[in-house]
Amino acid sequence: VSSVLSKTPLSLYKAGEKPLATVDEVRDSLSGLEGISVKATGTGNDVAFQIRAGDDGKDKEVRNTRRNQIYNALSAKFGKDNIAVVKTDFIGSNFSKGLVLGSIVLVLATLALICVYATIRFKWDLALAAVLAIIHDALIMVAFVTFTQMEFSSITVAAILTIIGYSINDTVVVLDRIRENIKICNLKSFKDIWDLSQSEMISRTIITTVTTLLAVLSLYIFTTGSMKDFALVLAVGMISGVYSTIYIAGSFACLCRRNWKPSDEVKQTV
Repeated sequence: VSSVLSKTPLSLYKAGEKPLATVDEVRDSLSGLEGISVKATGTGNDVAFQIRAGDDGKDKEVRNTRRNQIYNALSAKFGKDNIAVVKTDFIGSNFSKGLVLGSIVLVLATLALICVYATIRFKWDLALAAVLAIIHDALIMVAFVTFTQMEFSSITVAAILTIIGYSINDTVVVLDRIRENIKICNLKSFKDIWDLSQSEMISRTIITTVTTLLAVLSLYIFTTGSMKDFALVLAVGMISGVYSTIYIAGSFACLCRRNWKPSDEVKQTV
């Protein structure tokens, strides 16, 4: 965001039997102002509208004028008694850049630590397969947030970091089973060992994910605002995590060990 972002959530309350305002009605009332975007949060009597208006952020009088223009336009449409300004924030470009930079640093640091942990516990190729899988999950979540035009905030970053930790757990469980199967199974290729290990663990992966999704969906259904967005991003990340554990990590590991032979385990452990 290159300019100051004015986030002004306004709640439009029901007056008598008059229905609550819709997001289209709010947008229509502000159509005469430039650079305005409107997003509805919550449902029913808990509905609120987040209104964003860009300005250069250098002149306080301009910011106040912009805020008054929004309030007056809404008052003319819905009446002053039906409008409540919950909060007004002015966020500058430095804050936005700091959030983006901090998010990138946090994600990269997390990936690096996970890579170190996986390399110590397994071999480098399996560690890299696990890291590629969680990078895939993080990118899927960022793409979802961008596609749905959801607000990118610290809540979103928290959801991404949560899924990175959740997804690596699934992958590590499969890698542990591979290590055990290499010792006890007389299979000639690493692909066969991976297929066997996935078959043994697939029910555990699906049941665990579905159980966790039930809790996440309850958050999505019974909460509003940023918590609702957090739950939605988590759900997308969990589904992506199942896919990446089975297909992304597995495909890369099999590619790295395409020439693997059981005799190799005499020289090294997994």
